[in-house]
Amino acid sequence: MPGAEKTYGYYAVQWWTESSDVLLSGRDDLETLHAKVGGELVDFDAKSVLEASQEKGWDGLAPVGAQFSRKLAVLVFDL
Repeated sequence: MPGAEKTYGYYAVQWWTESSDVLLSGRDDLETLHAKVGGELVDFDAKSVLEASQEKGWDGLAPVGAQFSRKLAVLVFDL
């Protein structure tokens, strides 16, 4: 994660949008996990994710289709 000085061992991600209760509940689950385990929880817009995936060559991370209207929540943590 940009600016993170600590090295974390685990991560969880969730594509989400405020217009989908199902996807929003997944984002809420990440907040609950974050409250329990700590770490860093950050949301990225699809444009940022696309730019990072192209820059790093992470083709599997690039948003496709409807994901362009969503955000990607990333939780990194250590146990």
